[in-house]
Amino acid sequence: MKSLFLIPVTFFLSACNINTVEKDVAPGFSVIDPDQKTPATKLVSTKDFSLFLSSQSSQSTISVKDYSDDATIVQGIGVADLFDNGQNDIFLCSTTYRNFLSHPVVILRANNGGLKNVTNSVFNGNVPTTNQCTMPIFKDLNGDGKKDVIYSEAGRDAPPWTGTAVEVALNTGNNLSRITEMFEEKVMGIRSYATAAGNLDRDPFGEIVLSSGTDAKKSVILEFDGDLVSVKPNKFSQRGIWDDASNSTNMQVADFDNDGKQDIYLGGSWYSHSNRIIWSGLLGNGLAVLPDTPLGFTKDVNKKSISGADITSSAVADFDNDGDLDIVNVYEKVSGNWKGNSPDLKYGASAIQVLEQTKRRKFEISDNLRDQSLGMRYYLTPIIFDLNNDGYDDIIINYWRKAGDWKTQSLFSATIFMNKGGLNFTIIDASKISGYSNNLKGMIFPLQGSSRGTKVAVLQHYSGSGASMNRRLVSYTAELSAK
Repeated sequence: MKSLFLIPVTFFLSACNINTVEKDVAPGFSVIDPDQKTPATKLVSTKDFSLFLSSQSSQSTISVKDYSDDATIVQGIGVADLFDNGQNDIFLCSTTYRNFLSHPVVILRANNGGLKNVTNSVFNGNVPTTNQCTMPIFKDLNGDGKKDVIYSEAGRDAPPWTGTAVEVALNTGNNLSRITEMFEEKVMGIRSYATAAGNLDRDPFGEIVLSSGTDAKKSVILEFDGDLVSVKPNKFSQRGIWDDASNSTNMQVADFDNDGKQDIYLGGSWYSHSNRIIWSGLLGNGLAVLPDTPLGFTKDVNKKSISGADITSSAVADFDNDGDLDIVNVYEKVSGNWKGNSPDLKYGASAIQVLEQTKRRKFEISDNLRDQSLGMRYYLTPIIFDLNNDGYDDIIINYWRKAGDWKTQSLFSATIFMNKGGLNFTIIDASKISGYSNNLKGMIFPLQGSSRGTKVAVLQHYSGSGASMNRRLVSYTAELSAK
């Protein structure tokens, strides 16, 4: 959930693509191009999966200092094997709602059947801190072939709306070296709820695009030249076309149209188009609009009521193995009313939207999982992993429940989308995994593939309370298999 304060009343709109429905198409087949002599086919399994946890380790607890007396929660998550250890490390970053105090990020590593906190050793003691980290991003920035770490950072999500914009650490091969101090003063106060990172202009090095909340003019680009970095204006902001993108909820960088250039996907909020793409990244010329969620969006402050959706989680991969990228989104219902030029918002249930790329640069809403409700949960960054070694990417999307006590109750869990092919998924909530409820409940992180499926960590986070009580990360490892 994200709060907004000052809403611009001038916007630049693009025509929205209308999703089409192919009629009389047999189940398991999809017409990719009606002009093709032989329509493409997609193999679809009719089997529904069941998941099992086995070989569970004993539970272990890691204590982390809590700098706030309020509820501190995990908000940004990710997994990556940055140092070629043969298994993923778990990356966590936090936020404290209401006071948004700064907290160090955390890195956990599998060790002797459990998890070990390796944060200080990985960062050589210079650990990044965040006020409201939304997601870690793993991209090569300095052109050395090793993935670096970018922490997207929204700062304080309450008055006075301040904070850092991003944390960056370069991968030296053995550890991570924080370099934020090289540009920190120039980006302080830019609230980058969504951040794009990658090679966005086809030079040898990477770039980072910082969104800027409701003030599009503040958006900047961090441009790398080896280990050096410079801060430059966002050309899209200068041209007046960033207004509809500045308050994006997440951004993803990938070559969606297979032209060798990295594109930028932008997940929208309740007062902007839900799905947009900047083709060719920083070499592009504007925003292309994809189909919205069924809840649409509300921009007009003259309207009394507010109705729309925030895209909270976006998984991008070739889920149907047809050679192009598709998008699986979780969106959160938003409603409310205007109070002057400011919104009074309520956040509701989450649901699923699947966007299939049916032709180059054309996305349509898939009937698979269309608007299926996921309940009163807030979904975090998705983790894409082939859990059962069948050649299809599956999705783990961890979440927290919207009601409960952060200090005593197990509010974090996971939903797994097992890919049957053809953009067909079996949705399995973690509570339905055999063996899951017999032990600790929590988020699920894939560590490495195994002969039986995937070695995973199950992790629950409990908030602390300032000097009187530390945060607790309670976990165990296990084998996840599918039948």
